[in-house]
Amino acid sequence: WALGRSDRIIAVSDASARALRELEDSLDISVVANAIDTSLFGTRSPRRQENKIVRLLFVGAAGKLKGERDLIQALGLLKARRDLELRVSFIGHGTEDLTQLCDEEGIAGMVEHLGPVSMSKRVKYFEDADIFVLPTYAEAMPISVIEAMASGLAVITTPVGGIPELVSDGV
Repeated sequence: WALGRSDRIIAVSDASARALRELEDSLDISVVANAIDTSLFGTRSPRRQENKIVRLLFVGAAGKLKGERDLIQALGLLKARRDLELRVSFIGHGTEDLTQLCDEEGIAGMVEHLGPVSMSKRVKYFEDADIFVLPTYAEAMPISVIEAMASGLAVITTPVGGIPELVSDGV
């Protein structure tokens, strides 16, 4: 009802616009992609791999279809590998509540649960990470993926919503 009464709808991705058109094909929809202030992110220089620790970063609200439980289970499967030492930082509302699941998977020592972190402090986590991971189930145009790309991180994510408009497999 509300969509039909609107003069114009703004969607943040082509995928979002398509989903809205499926609800009501007569909508006048403009796509205005999410954006960030890229000046917050400096030029990334390659990290020295003096130790073999690979640092993963997850940014998203836990419990909002972001796939954090899948990531924790995947880390549980990888914990036995002797040639790979992983650390993951979870940033976002609710991520501090993932402690029990990490304990159950036996990965508590690999994980730091940071909860919400202000942008001024979050930039440092992007700088320190090697890989950004967001195994999400539903997205329009995730700001966290844009931030990861602006910081020069490799991005591992799922091809849902507007993510394929940002990330090309293998590129």
